Amino acid sequence: MATTQGPHTSQIFKTVLVLALAHMLLVDGVYAEKIRLTVNNAPPRQSYQISKSLNDRSLSPWESITTSDINRIPKFISEVRCLKQGCIWPNGSEDQGLASVPIQLEVLVLKRSGRGQRKGKRRSSTILYQPSYQVITVGCTCVRPIVTEMTD
Repeated sequence: MATTQGPHTSQIFKTVLVLALAHMLLVDGVYAEKIRLTVNNAPPRQSYQISKSLNDRSLSPWESITTSDINRIPKFISEVRCLKQGCIWPNGSEDQGLASVPIQLEVLVLKRSGRGQRKGKRRSSTILYQPSYQVITVGCTCVRPIVTEMTD
């Protein structure tokens, strides 16, 4: 998938930088307990668009979807959803002898794990995030199905 330079390109860079930093905070195989972040959590002004013609011309057509989670950094993640079970021939017919399958990627995200510690009668304003991995679908491809022989 290609991205274009746009107003939220710097936001993507910041998110990647934050995630890389979180990944680097491993000390002897254990994540740091606290990470202090300042993040602008506004939705992207304009998400990148996958060319509609590329989407429709694919042997495994897909559609773009954006998920959001207020307890995750990044708050918004763009994914794709495969539209067919089979693969599409140039004439438009679907071949069920082939399979349209998702291409998935495991990405590092930060998940909110709490609202900090109590200090006397007040709560700390520190928000804690834990690094975690999330599987997202980044594309669809056309493959031969796995066939196994059945024995009696």
